[in-house]
Amino acid sequence: MAARRPEKQALMVGSESGSDSDVTEFGPPSRKGQSRSARNGIASNLRGLHKSDGSKINGQNTKTFALAVSVIMNIVFVILLIVARAQRPPSINHTVKPSTDPGLPNPPPPNPAKMDCVTSSVTCGKASEHVPPPVDDGYVNVFKDLTSEEIQATQQYFLRQRSLSIQMSNNQGNYIASVELYVPTKTSTLDFLDNSRRQPPREALATVFFAKNTPPVVRQYVVGPLPRPTYHKINPRMTKDVPAAKFTVYRFGEAKQFIAQQTGHPEVQRLLWESFGAMSNCTGSWKDPCIMFLGQKISFGLMNRTSFCFPAYYNAEFPTIHPVPLQIVIGETQPGHFAVQFVYYAGSTFSSFAELIARYQEGSIHKVSRRYPVNVPGESSVAGSLNLRGDPFPKTPHPPPRQYEPKGSRYSIVDQHVKYLEWSFNVRNSVESGLQVWDVTWSGERIVYELSLQEIAVLYAGANPSSMFAHLSDSAFGLGDNARSLVPGVDCPEHASFMSTWILNSKSRVPKVERAPNTVCVFEHNSGIPLRRHRFENDWKTYGGLVDHYLTVRTIIVEYNYDYIVDVVFHANGAMETRVYATGYIMSQWFRYAEDPFGFNVHDDVVGSVHHHLFHFKLDMDVGGVSNRYETLDFEADERNWSWLSSFKPSALSSSGKFQQISYKHHVRKTEKDALYHYNFDTPKYHVFYTDKVKNTFGNPRAYRVEVRGFSKQFLPDAHPAVRSRKWMQQCMAVTNRKEEESKSSSVFSMYDADDPVVDFEDFYKDDESIVDKDLVTWVTVGMHHIPHTEDIPNTPTVGTEASILLLPFNYFPESPSMRSRDAVRGKHDSLDGVTRFETYGTETDFTCLPPVYSWLKQSQSTDYP
Repeated sequence: MAARRPEKQALMVGSESGSDSDVTEFGPPSRKGQSRSARNGIASNLRGLHKSDGSKINGQNTKTFALAVSVIMNIVFVILLIVARAQRPPSINHTVKPSTDPGLPNPPPPNPAKMDCVTSSVTCGKASEHVPPPVDDGYVNVFKDLTSEEIQATQQYFLRQRSLSIQMSNNQGNYIASVELYVPTKTSTLDFLDNSRRQPPREALATVFFAKNTPPVVRQYVVGPLPRPTYHKINPRMTKDVPAAKFTVYRFGEAKQFIAQQTGHPEVQRLLWESFGAMSNCTGSWKDPCIMFLGQKISFGLMNRTSFCFPAYYNAEFPTIHPVPLQIVIGETQPGHFAVQFVYYAGSTFSSFAELIARYQEGSIHKVSRRYPVNVPGESSVAGSLNLRGDPFPKTPHPPPRQYEPKGSRYSIVDQHVKYLEWSFNVRNSVESGLQVWDVTWSGERIVYELSLQEIAVLYAGANPSSMFAHLSDSAFGLGDNARSLVPGVDCPEHASFMSTWILNSKSRVPKVERAPNTVCVFEHNSGIPLRRHRFENDWKTYGGLVDHYLTVRTIIVEYNYDYIVDVVFHANGAMETRVYATGYIMSQWFRYAEDPFGFNVHDDVVGSVHHHLFHFKLDMDVGGVSNRYETLDFEADERNWSWLSSFKPSALSSSGKFQQISYKHHVRKTEKDALYHYNFDTPKYHVFYTDKVKNTFGNPRAYRVEVRGFSKQFLPDAHPAVRSRKWMQQCMAVTNRKEEESKSSSVFSMYDADDPVVDFEDFYKDDESIVDKDLVTWVTVGMHHIPHTEDIPNTPTVGTEASILLLPFNYFPESPSMRSRDAVRGKHDSLDGVTRFETYGTETDFTCLPPVYSWLKQSQSTDYP
């Protein structure tokens, strides 16, 4: 590939002499090979020293000997500190007594030099000790996110187009809602990367809200070439205008004003105070206790006009777990004007606030008496806050383990292009859909062209309007632009690298370009589990193992109450995966017995509403080339006669006298409908993708397998409004022909467009085209059902909420490519001399290090982050 010149030179970490071997010996003690731990053992056992005849050394001889040893130990310690600062050769010999175990001995004892890291001023990972990571020299990243200058240039270009009447302010006029990279076509990109053709122009994708049109519409444009645009055109991937009513921000400001007017009436405030011990008019002298209303637009699949539901919550940490039993549903009667459709109070429904007040004052309805959240007894914070509460553990502060990079990072990031060992790929953060990786290669061979998050959906249920209406598509609120401010040491390791992106913030009155800090982090991680290992004891005793160090690319998307962690992971055996986790605060409502089938009582009069998290991913694999096949290996029971069955007991055979065992059949999927997959526990299968023209040494296609851990059953019928606008939920997996106009499975309008979906995923496969030897895209849906419980208060833990999609090499390599890794450890026991020798292939294993420290105090005083 002409546009790519990957670094061919291997990263060498070894002794100054260039030795590839790092041998640690275990055997009979010798003075020459005595380790520091053994020498330290002398000092720790002075009181137990014996003469050769068994009697103790005592008197003046003991004192003299002890003094000499003490002086020697001090000299040795100083020397070790000096050596620790230098570039030390990797060959380190430790000698211990032969193991009495007939197998391999235990691992070497810890180096005492590592035991005093907490107080030692000696650190590693300094710039002088770093080994420069490999880079892809000359690589041009066409997938890089837009810079602030490019976004501003797009803004200025539109302001010059008088025919569009675009304003800088989003107050009642036409304005730019979002700007991000317009990814060039795959054909032009591969021509550039692989064939040294012309670089595709750099372009922006702009979403424009035409509020002055009749009726108002939303339209997408492609603008270029950047950084000095001269043209704009309708987005060829979404050519139709979208009614503005299906846009999240449409009429939201007017709806909030209407709610403020309705609830600001003195009689309503009196009801709020008597029922909930708080008021909603908290803008003047009244600040606390306060009630807030969280607006939620209702899908057109449920109502035939623009409608909103406003449930009420205490304005405490955190609102969604402090609900009050009051909800207001309003509808647009004419452009910009609203009327109350009904008011929900304490389980009853009223046509207006006037009816509610009248019934309340006459005492003909059940009255609620709740009070603003107060501190937990004996604590300084309310339930729901994230302050430490309860009997702390451990009893005394004791820092947890941390990781460090002894010679600096083993990956490089240049213009969002990442090079890690044999992996190479590009990272971007789409404003609409979030984390994406592009052009993923191993040793220069492309495996994945695109892996991207498409949509996050949450479907709630309950015996109240708000939970019933809550069918959420989080792209409506923005995925990529809600990912920011990852905290080192918690969200990502302290040694991680952080990437920031630039976004157009259209939520402010005057849209402006802002830096979104720490939207993505990249780090190498020791998983603490072997990627592979084996210990053998028979005629010879050997050990071989490799820790699963892997690179993680992470973002965390915060959709008000929920936090979604999205990872893309790269392993040393050619496997990669994407993982998602859900955490944050649950959405809750006031508990009453009618809520029983929809959730448990998780706090004082609070029901945790049952819901279903769903995540949709796009996976464009190019295994061995663009032209691929999709084949399933369908497991089944093989039943047949074998010539040796006569020696079997009859009870071991089937009723027909045959033997049954596990087997599989090849099933090449021919068409798009044939490739629709609904998980069935009774019909397990492998999902394999390959190019039929490229075979391995044994005649099998070089393939990759998709393994999904997180298929989640979607129960709602296809005609349900929540499903009509999210038809990607109808199957666990689909494989379709790749088309530029089918670049996304969802849209920012999918939360409201059930009556006429802007993106109808069913269109992707209903023509049932052939998928044999085509450029294929795999669409995967994962998720988890969530019935909240008390342990979800205050935050849902990530444990138990993971779903993942793995891409595993399947006959792709001649053997595991991890055999090339210098991280491997090989042990061999010599029965003649009782020594077990461990080989680390030139990689140093002995360091005196402190991991990097994140300065919380310094950062807490910074105005830049988070």
